[in-house]
Amino acid sequence: MDNWVQAPFTWCTSKPVFRAQHQGTLTLTAATYVQIKYDTVLDDPYSGWNATAGTWTPPAQGTGWYEVTMTAFGTNPASGTDSIQAALYLDGALYLRGIGWGVDGHATGITAGFPVPMAGGTDYVSAYIYSTVTTTTTATAGQYPTMEIIWTSQ
Repeated sequence: MDNWVQAPFTWCTSKPVFRAQHQGTLTLTAATYVQIKYDTVLDDPYSGWNATAGTWTPPAQGTGWYEVTMTAFGTNPASGTDSIQAALYLDGALYLRGIGWGVDGHATGITAGFPVPMAGGTDYVSAYIYSTVTTTTTATAGQYPTMEIIWTSQ
């Protein structure tokens, strides 16, 4: 029954979604956008994640609007004030970014959500983190860099 009904109508029963996190530590070089190639994919029913390129592409029939939510955390850089950005790239170019500020003695983090129009099978997104100081991402559960993508409408 699944092969005759569910498989051909997957689009009707399961809209595109992608959830991933990076559990390892990454070095964030000051004033440089560093791409996050997520090492732990939690949900990707249409297999849109390209681990080599660090990009996600919606399925061919998935043209529409997506809500992309990202988190970016940096460890305490032991300097005065720093800024961190969760930056979303669309088709290889900076699209939108969320900016967070931190003070000496504290980790810096930001959660940002972006509405993104994407053509199914063509457009792709990737995640970057920008820091004003050299630091690393955290390797603490609950503070991993993450990305979540949910199809919202056509």
